[in-house]
Amino acid sequence: MIKAAVIGVGHLGYHHTRILKSLPQVNLVGIVDTNPERAKEVGEEFSVPYFHDYKELLSKADAFVIASPTTAHFEITTHLMEREKHILVEKPVTATLEEGEKLRVLAKDYPKVLTVGHIERFNPALKALGKNLESPFYFISERLGRFSNRALDVDVVKDLMIHDLDIIFTLAGREIAEIRAVGIPVVTDKTDIANVVVEFKNGSVANLTASRVSMEKVRKVRVFQRNSYFNLDYTIQEVFLTRVFQQDLKRIVIPVDKAEPLSLELTNFIKAVAGEEETEVKLDQALFAVEQADMISRMINEQTHSLFHSKG
Repeated sequence: MIKAAVIGVGHLGYHHTRILKSLPQVNLVGIVDTNPERAKEVGEEFSVPYFHDYKELLSKADAFVIASPTTAHFEITTHLMEREKHILVEKPVTATLEEGEKLRVLAKDYPKVLTVGHIERFNPALKALGKNLESPFYFISERLGRFSNRALDVDVVKDLMIHDLDIIFTLAGREIAEIRAVGIPVVTDKTDIANVVVEFKNGSVANLTASRVSMEKVRKVRVFQRNSYFNLDYTIQEVFLTRVFQQDLKRIVIPVDKAEPLSLELTNFIKAVAGEEETEVKLDQALFAVEQADMISRMINEQTHSLFHSKG
């Protein structure tokens, strides 16, 4: 039995708690939240001891899931690393590039599991897509969500778009030729809508859009290759292939073994802790996504400052 704990039981931390509680090889020894009422509510629902300071669990748990606000990731992660704990930290792994570089140094030769929660990597629809890709050269990604009060400590690039940046870099590689980005704050003081175009040295192009002030939830990507293209919907886990067939277009359903991505992610983490398999998401990959997201955020912020300054 692996003794595990969850730090931060907001929207996502709640589901980490739910799933870890159900895994037979896990003993969920505690959950943590700085909000006493929230900690009590979730703790009582799942019959798990609840705490307000994660340091109270250092002697009780061997594996930790960090689902706290992004700005707290670095401090909590490094403290747990000092105690040589197994760690799954939610994306983005750090709030800034500077923190990421410090973490990279600290993580060199780290003897325990350290992985990052890029949940879409575990989406069965993406797995099905990956098995069928040949030579993709154009990607169109849309990730739109309704406004909520969660994750407002970072902009929409680091909150939502970072999922798609990570996936595009996984599919197309890291040889980037140029990145262009635009965005604007709408209801917060940070960027709420962003559009990014990534050109790769091999000639492929990705166009990504993210919004957290949409009236509907959209999680889709289209991938184009010679004589065919794919439509993927992360939410309903469906993939369709449209192929040129005898001078016409034919739509083909790609089989998907549907499952809850977060459950697959946590199972991978626990199996890695038990030494049964490798983690899906490596720290270096997560830090590369943070590096690009940080650059994009700064690019947009400079444009926004110029725009508002010129109008004011």
